[in-house]
Amino acid sequence: YDRPIKILDWGAGKGGTTDWLTEQGFDVRAYDPYWEPNSATETLKQEYDAIITGDVLEHIETKDIPWDYFKTIRHNIHIIDLTPAKKRLPDGRNAHINLQTEDQWMVTFAQRLGGKRVNYCTYDTEDPNYKWRTRLCLHIEL
Repeated sequence: YDRPIKILDWGAGKGGTTDWLTEQGFDVRAYDPYWEPNSATETLKQEYDAIITGDVLEHIETKDIPWDYFKTIRHNIHIIDLTPAKKRLPDGRNAHINLQTEDQWMVTFAQRLGGKRVNYCTYDTEDPNYKWRTRLCLHIEL
């Protein structure tokens, strides 16, 4: 790139990832429809080189993920928790309502998003609730 890479942190919450990416020199905007300070839909009308979601998609039913919007951005980077959450929703379901295996997520992305899988990995991190938590990191280029 001959200019700074502009990234949308979709599902940013309080903006921890946004802040970290900004510190790394990226031009980043935060968007989260459920976090008032970052819920301005005008943010979605800008053009971006990449979109990142971090620990977001496992909280959304597959049919409710904005696949059509994701398709408008060339680089899709998604970090997805593959482990159940400690919290439960009021209806008793696990807060990670969209738990899928690595292979299931690969099929979901291929069917819903298409594109070329550039890179992916799974990794484990220590977690006080489950001892270990497994995440999938996936980069797709459209």
